[in-house]
Amino acid sequence: MKKSKKLFEPVCIGTMEIPNRIVMPPMGTNMANPDGTVSERIRNYYAERAKGGVGLIIVEIACIYPGGKGIPNQLCIDRDEVISGLRSLVDAVHQYSAKIAIQLHHAGRQTESAIAGAQPVAPSAIRGVVKEEPRELTIVEIKRLVEAYAEGARRAREAGADAVEIHGAHGYLIHQFLSPYSNKRTDEYGGDLERRMRFALEIVELCRKKLGGEFPLLFRISGDEYIPGGLTLRETRIISRKLEEVGVDCLHVSAGAYESMYRFVLPASALPGSIVYLAEEIKKAVGIPVIAVGKINTPEFGEKILSQKKADLVSIGRALMADPEFARKAKEGRAEDIRPCIACMNCFDSLTAAAGPIICTVNASLGKEGEYVLNPVERPKRIMVVGGGPAGMECARVAAMRGHRVVLYEKEMELGGQMVLAAKPPYKEEIGRFIEYLGWQLNKLGVDLKLRVKVNKRLVMKEGPEVVVVATGSEALVPEIAGVDAGGVLTAREVVSGKKKVKKEVVIVGGGQVGLETAEMLMNKAKKVTVVEMLARMGVDMGVHSRRLLLGRLQDKVALETKAKVVQIQEGGVMVEREDERGFIKAGSVILAVGIKRMMELAEELKGEVKELYSIGDCAGGGKIVDAIADGYRVGMQI
Repeated sequence: MKKSKKLFEPVCIGTMEIPNRIVMPPMGTNMANPDGTVSERIRNYYAERAKGGVGLIIVEIACIYPGGKGIPNQLCIDRDEVISGLRSLVDAVHQYSAKIAIQLHHAGRQTESAIAGAQPVAPSAIRGVVKEEPRELTIVEIKRLVEAYAEGARRAREAGADAVEIHGAHGYLIHQFLSPYSNKRTDEYGGDLERRMRFALEIVELCRKKLGGEFPLLFRISGDEYIPGGLTLRETRIISRKLEEVGVDCLHVSAGAYESMYRFVLPASALPGSIVYLAEEIKKAVGIPVIAVGKINTPEFGEKILSQKKADLVSIGRALMADPEFARKAKEGRAEDIRPCIACMNCFDSLTAAAGPIICTVNASLGKEGEYVLNPVERPKRIMVVGGGPAGMECARVAAMRGHRVVLYEKEMELGGQMVLAAKPPYKEEIGRFIEYLGWQLNKLGVDLKLRVKVNKRLVMKEGPEVVVVATGSEALVPEIAGVDAGGVLTAREVVSGKKKVKKEVVIVGGGQVGLETAEMLMNKAKKVTVVEMLARMGVDMGVHSRRLLLGRLQDKVALETKAKVVQIQEGGVMVEREDERGFIKAGSVILAVGIKRMMELAEELKGEVKELYSIGDCAGGGKIVDAIADGYRVGMQI
């Protein structure tokens, strides 16, 4: 890859000169201390991205007022006691010459009392996607919140931050005032656009007054709400010009609200850069720098956006979670060494659905930067890794990076294991990029790859490794159903791999992720598909967002039967037992997608026979790529 030029040109936002045009956007992590102060974990997380060469880091949502939190362990900037912790975070970023801004946030109605500590508030008492109805703010409360934003800005400056960003996007409080969809007030803060802008403009004006005329002030805005009756690009261009007039130095252009969240957290099915046009259009309306965002996941794409003058800077979000060294590798022309984000939504699921610290499927060290330091080993060991799936590849990579001598055995002719199949359903192509990345790293690190070799105990004893890591994976589980041995019964793995063909009418037994993704794949091939699931819900093994998206694509195109059990497979279809009846579903092909069977035989045979023995991945009970990568990284660090 040619080195990027525009990406690494310096740029100014007001008086702040940034060394390059790569911005890490604010992304909630839920890694602050419970009281909202800076934790060591969150400090290490940001320092690692600064060390990796990012020009500007915008620290995630910092709550400006009690009752405004959107996630449990959210950073707070609502009292002077938090300043010292924020200063330690700023110092950690500054040691690597990156610039740092802190984003000011209030969730408004997009929270719940269990998190916020009080009933949510909003411009109008209108419930959003959060089930709890908010309370309408009084004029006095609005004025108090304007002051709270400005006080938050003051605290950010006193903590040593280089800039402040006001969060006016994604359906949070300021956005709720701007949008006619959520603001139904009839006083000076609601009605026409001029009055709906008042809250945002008063916040900017008071922040500018407290910060002084020279301190850089950014504003994040949704260029289009993508909701009927919501903000449109025409209105946000007007808002953007007004924000510039009252003192904003830079506009950070995103999109959507919670009702249209997949416009700002772009899933695998969304095209990279599909909302960049919003930044391009707003850039035409203002004379200040504009930041573009939206699945900008490669240096080449970021370079293209800047070269075409669609934006002045580019925000690279989840790709920096996947690889904190993204910027440095891009600058050095090493795009092939960048660990790719696979847009699996696991980070978003872990944060919003599980309400835990954010995690990344492909980067097990996310949030553990202080613990997972790849220090060289004092004495390299000879390691045999058996299995070239995600767990085995990641373990081999980490162990080799630390200096061990690693030999990786794989019984197939290609690496990747079940990830090869996982990359085949619609919108899963990015997994293929991750397989390529891991393979490239293993070759670069000098891992000895032994493909098409089936390992048994005899081979292990012959080679005599000091450490054996068993990552032999799993095989498809075949349930005990009458007629399961009949012709026309296939496993999802056989179908997805292309080894077996299916007939026009298909029944898939099992409505988990594998079953549903297989259904979508066959649906796109014009097959008539019915998925039969014993449980009350489809996709219970999936994250809430990926599940919602997949079920949305299947709606009205695939028959989904829950609380139904296949009790017999017959010629021409299956007999299904429902809650109160039995029925027959016609099918020329029956596909099994009911889980996996761990392949533990080798691990069992080697117990007590080798000095160090580890089992990782599916054979150890994982089942998902995120588990396999975490296992591989952990054991690679442990050896």
